[in-house]
Amino acid sequence: MYQNGPPPPQYTMLENQYGYSPNPYGHPAAYQRNGPRYPAPYPRSSGVSSCCRCICCCCCCILLIFIINISIFYAVYSVYDPRLPSFRIEGFGVKAFNISQDSNVITDFQVSIRAENPNRKISFNYGDESYVKVLYMGINIGTGNIPNFHQPTENSTLIKIDIKGKAEFGQETQKDFAERSAIQRIPILVLVKVPVNVVLGDSPLREFKIYVICHMILDNLAADKPVGIISKETKWKFEL
Repeated sequence: MYQNGPPPPQYTMLENQYGYSPNPYGHPAAYQRNGPRYPAPYPRSSGVSSCCRCICCCCCCILLIFIINISIFYAVYSVYDPRLPSFRIEGFGVKAFNISQDSNVITDFQVSIRAENPNRKISFNYGDESYVKVLYMGINIGTGNIPNFHQPTENSTLIKIDIKGKAEFGQETQKDFAERSAIQRIPILVLVKVPVNVVLGDSPLREFKIYVICHMILDNLAADKPVGIISKETKWKFEL
């Protein structure tokens, strides 16, 4: 027994800031764990936001241009009411159709084409590089050109085009032609290509091309009598 109380301990245990006493033997207790560490947030890159703003601006510009174009198209369509010109074949004349002894056919035709412009405020210029071709059983037997001319508004013009050519008719083709001539049903294909310029007032605009495909059945191709068109089927398309 100690007279003045128990002797002081050989060591003193200090409490840390969390109220826990450290292990006096230097080994961490099983229940003592370090708190989780969270990574510091990465700073946002200013380049990403700049890219997003650039993309948004581009999209807005494209949308604005689209709206402007649609508005212009609607205004022009409402004011001018544009319509395509039409072409149809009204006549087919034969000046010469001769098959020589060397199996060549020499032709001289005249094709009458009616051009219609139904527009009230739009006229047309018919340009270069046009053609009119006449084919028999896939053989080109004549070629001609539509002359350059200006067609005013609400106008109908009959164009007479000279078609001339020389082609080879083999024995099978001559036999087929003779048989069809005997029954007065000769198939002819007429191909037409017409470059057209739209004109608003005095200002020509963009050029486009019109293609006409006409399948005809003729009763004869003789030069000494008129040619009758038994049937006719016309298709057309345009190309910008």
